[in-house]
Amino acid sequence: MLMIAVGYFAYLALWVIVILLVSVLVRRSRDALLALVALWAVLVVLLPRVAPDVANAAIPLENRLQTDVAIARDLRQMGDSHNPDDPHFAEFKQKILDRYGVKRVEDLPVNYSGVLAIEGERMSSELFDRYASESYRAQERQNSLVEGAGLLSPAIAIRSLSMAAAGTDFAGHRRFLEQAEAYRYNLVQRLNRLQANSVRYADERAEDADADRRKRVAASNWTAMPDFAFRAPTGTDLARGALPGLAIILAWLAAASVLLIISTRRLGARR
Repeated sequence: MLMIAVGYFAYLALWVIVILLVSVLVRRSRDALLALVALWAVLVVLLPRVAPDVANAAIPLENRLQTDVAIARDLRQMGDSHNPDDPHFAEFKQKILDRYGVKRVEDLPVNYSGVLAIEGERMSSELFDRYASESYRAQERQNSLVEGAGLLSPAIAIRSLSMAAAGTDFAGHRRFLEQAEAYRYNLVQRLNRLQANSVRYADERAEDADADRRKRVAASNWTAMPDFAFRAPTGTDLARGALPGLAIILAWLAAASVLLIISTRRLGARR
């Protein structure tokens, strides 16, 4: 909160100085008002709207359809981990059989379907993480360009500062997504391990009247599932993320102050 307060105080002080500066440089009040309105329109309205479009054009992101098609293609090449007879996982199947010294999956001391699901989830998650990382890198570069535009518009700088200090910037968004994905992955793998260790492979394929009962696991397994708990960043981390925006605002404030001092002295010398 302190960082936000300091940032907005500096931002408001900047506009006060800009108003004084324009009033000193422009003789007629009507012209000064028009100059201030034009300055406000460019710095506060135009540039903050144009900067993201420029960044998106300079560093384009793949759209949802392109990403989905690419992922689907890679998943087909990877194979179907939910199918124990999928030829793409034949080598993995043989490794598991060799590890336990058996010839058939029915003779394994663990449920092969669960073991296969664990491996498939690991592989598919790595694939999704790779595409997510590529998207994150592109978005970070886009955000860097937009934040750099704060040198041209203090409105962009104060927006970056407030979002970073509040934890609602891209870093905060990514932080939540990564923690949620880690929770999802651990939860799914926990379920897969439960299938591998608590449900027999033969029972999964049984069709007798008692098969459904044998496939069930104890209710304690579900109550032991952990809840998702978001680990929020510390105040120090948020303040550190807001520093670049604050530095730009202070640079604007310093530059405007210097110009005001110079203009005031020149005006005094003329009189």
